[in-house]
Amino acid sequence: MPLIMSKHDVNNYSSMKSKQFSCVALQHRGAEKIYEQTKHLTISEEVAYWQRRSNELRQAQEARKASNPNLVVGVFENSN
Repeated sequence: MPLIMSKHDVNNYSSMKSKQFSCVALQHRGAEKIYEQTKHLTISEEVAYWQRRSNELRQAQEARKASNPNLVVGVFENSN
């Protein structure tokens, strides 16, 4: 999944440059945001949420690919 940063994360990016970047902390913040958005949803509502988010991601990837044909976006399989 491509990295999608909030305005808060973008604003803090310059300060993160001087610090050691923590992928784990970034992932935890993202998980917390998703949890807050989905914690009150029923199972069927959560399934609909993930279907919608997946469609949004695919559309964003297609738009990026259309604007830059040399850009590779997607999941890569291990060649081992």
